Amino acid sequence: MNVRVYTFDENKRIYRTPEHDSIAYSDGEEVEHRLLAALRQCRDLSSTSDELRRHIIDWPSEYHLSAFRHVLLRPFAISSTDRILELGCGCGAISRYLGETGATIVGVEGSQLRAQIAAQRCRDLPNVRIFCDNIVDFVSAEHFDLVTLIGVLEYAPSFIDHPDPAAECLSRAGSHLGASGRLILAIENKLGLKYFSGCGEDHTGDPFLGIEGLYPRRGAITFGRSELKILLNRAGFTELHWFYPFPDYKLPR
Repeated sequence: MNVRVYTFDENKRIYRTPEHDSIAYSDGEEVEHRLLAALRQCRDLSSTSDELRRHIIDWPSEYHLSAFRHVLLRPFAISSTDRILELGCGCGAISRYLGETGATIVGVEGSQLRAQIAAQRCRDLPNVRIFCDNIVDFVSAEHFDLVTLIGVLEYAPSFIDHPDPAAECLSRAGSHLGASGRLILAIENKLGLKYFSGCGEDHTGDPFLGIEGLYPRRGAITFGRSELKILLNRAGFTELHWFYPFPDYKLPR
């Protein structure tokens, strides 16, 4: 196993390594600094916080602060004894909910500012640790009961230098699982009915882009169920269960 040393940055509340600075993924520096400021001034940081809801003014703030984010994981039996690795934890909305279950949480986020926001969201949860690293470079001596890739796999071509970045992302996620561990993967279905109806593709806004397979080489990419099944099988995931959050995985009701 590669040696990778992480030290705790008390100012940012994140674990860092000299081998990694940050990845160029952001909702906009102004937006993310605003989120960080909102979290610093709020006392109720919970997954259903009314205090945070008052800071929702646009799509990025809704996505990161909405009380509906955690609904995605409510159907799953998460125990306080579970060890959970959240790859691509973003600004910590899911990290927060997972931490509230009492489980031991390790969140990994490639963007230093977003990792800092996630750490601020979970600042009162001692069972949550946030690491700033590229998710395919992250090294841990422990194995986990649950690994999550929520809104992450579609960006694999952007941050993984590999001939098949999505497959490599899934393979690395699987390498962190214990013998009976589970992967929770959430991603847009490129063959969703709304896209056939002419709605813009989520990442580019272009209609029919996913259906016609016109994704740019290094841009975000999503999959239909059959494609995803093949990718998962190749990565060693053979027992698959499919769930369909409504209206989507981002703000499920």
